[in-house]
Amino acid sequence: MVNKIRKFILLIATVTFIISASYLVYHQISKNIDKNKITASVAESNSLSNLEVDGYSKEYRDDPRIKNIYKQNQDVVGWIKIENTSLDYPVFKAKDDVKNEFYIRKGIDKKYNLYGLPFVDYKSSINPLSKNVVIYGHNMGAEDVMFGLLKHYNKFDRYCSNSASKALQFYKDHPIMNFDTLFEENKWKIFSVFIMDGEDASEFQYVKYINEDDGFETFLEQAQKRSLIKTAVDVDEDDEFLTLSTCTYELASGKLRLVVVARKLRPDETEDCNVDKAETASRPLMPKCWYDYYGGAATE
Repeated sequence: MVNKIRKFILLIATVTFIISASYLVYHQISKNIDKNKITASVAESNSLSNLEVDGYSKEYRDDPRIKNIYKQNQDVVGWIKIENTSLDYPVFKAKDDVKNEFYIRKGIDKKYNLYGLPFVDYKSSINPLSKNVVIYGHNMGAEDVMFGLLKHYNKFDRYCSNSASKALQFYKDHPIMNFDTLFEENKWKIFSVFIMDGEDASEFQYVKYINEDDGFETFLEQAQKRSLIKTAVDVDEDDEFLTLSTCTYELASGKLRLVVVARKLRPDETEDCNVDKAETASRPLMPKCWYDYYGGAATE
């Protein structure tokens, strides 16, 4: 009887192992397929020139990258890129305001895709650009896919074994972002990298600062006070901003967001960001849930 029970338990354990292993293999294969679908389209787009696309408006810039994606999906509104990194993707905006999160798990073909696509908050305008353009994208953990690359600016990130010095150096190597729209090309200087609670309504609501009348004095004050890196980039309320938002996983709840904020280059301004003057912030302001978990207290 005891032997029968042992054999039965062993059988159950073996079946469970096979099912689990099969799921992991299937999941990994699915991830690779999802990633390959996106990277193939991006690679093709970056290699094109003199592309003609039916329906591509004469008002739009002559950008073969965007034209190629437009041919597949007319929700494309621009392209986000950080030079010499893997962050190099088309950006989308669902036409229906109710579908602000449509591209969280959709690929260029609008079918399910684990990685999703970078997408603009429906309240942000592309033509003309709103005061602050907010773009969301997935952080795929250990992978530098989509906005996963942004984790290298974060000295706390556990997936890339970051240290303060590594994060600072990554910023010094990559202080500029390109966000080109259907209508214009623009470069943006990163001035803040911070962590926020994405679920606590009592916390600083960075995603609500989009239009001129949203009170950008508070936005700038909070972004600079919370930044993990003290950059030497000057900002004021007359500037235009670009905010990238993704998940970060220093808490098991998954409620934290990593936010990277940049300002558009001013007319006749150079790309120099005085990176030699940048330094790690010793005590940046963190969200309340951070102190609840790790201890310590906020400092003004």
